[in-house]
Amino acid sequence: MAKPTYDKPPVTISDQLDILEEKGMAIADMAFARHVLDTIGYYRFTGYAYTFRDQADNSSYLEGTTFEQVMNLYEFDRELKQILFGYIERIEVAFRAKVIDVMSVGFGNGQWFTDESLFFNSVEHQEFLCKMKDDVDGSMEEFMRHFREKYADEFPPAWITLQICPFGRLVKLYQNLEDQDKQDVIARFFGCDSTDRFMSWINSLAYLRNICGHHSRLWNLTIQKRPRIFIFGDRNRRRDNGKLYFMVCVIKKLLQPIISNDTLESDLASLFARYPFADKRKNTYLGFPDDWHNDKGVWQ
Repeated sequence: MAKPTYDKPPVTISDQLDILEEKGMAIADMAFARHVLDTIGYYRFTGYAYTFRDQADNSSYLEGTTFEQVMNLYEFDRELKQILFGYIERIEVAFRAKVIDVMSVGFGNGQWFTDESLFFNSVEHQEFLCKMKDDVDGSMEEFMRHFREKYADEFPPAWITLQICPFGRLVKLYQNLEDQDKQDVIARFFGCDSTDRFMSWINSLAYLRNICGHHSRLWNLTIQKRPRIFIFGDRNRRRDNGKLYFMVCVIKKLLQPIISNDTLESDLASLFARYPFADKRKNTYLGFPDDWHNDKGVWQ
């Protein structure tokens, strides 16, 4: 059967507000609601309203649902992304530094990333070089402009070129390496007992970084690039690696060799305290156990 074409017309903000009310959402402050839809957008806003839908009648909202509740959830999610993005940045920078140092020193060559023989998938490697060539030629970074003006090399050495390499692309470069011993060195630096598991974790982290960086929704998110399971402590709790909490545990684990006294736990606890509505539902929609901060091996 052929798929239908999308034929829904655009709707004005006034009509969008009418639709929300018709579906059972109470709006106490119309001026505020109009401003929200004007600056956030109806589609993004209703993504947060989805968990308020009446499961028996998917076209309406649960009794008592308010516009302000949904907006409160949006603000919680926004702050959660800010917290996690800050810590992911620390891991990304450390991972970038280790890849550059371990490979450059280990191969004795700053141009190692251009050597096709070091990678098991030549097609993927050529795609990497093509994208990096475009990035190098088009970069307006002062250090890159300086190199282009002074040297004739197609690529600057790894410690320059890979500074502008997107995180996800750098992860793929690492995964494509033939030299597993050097991959192992980096995995062990981050305290991971398995290179395959570390690859899974760092790939999932790049996925989560993009969600945070592109301002997508974490609330009720199912992790599409699931990290491999690992028991972080002696509680042996069965965790769902498709929920955000498992990724938070991964972040905490990867931070250990980077920050001796991070404040991730207190940052999250403070966030939940400021948003009681989200706190009461964190298990269902984020996978956080009610007593998550008692997880030994993660937070203790």
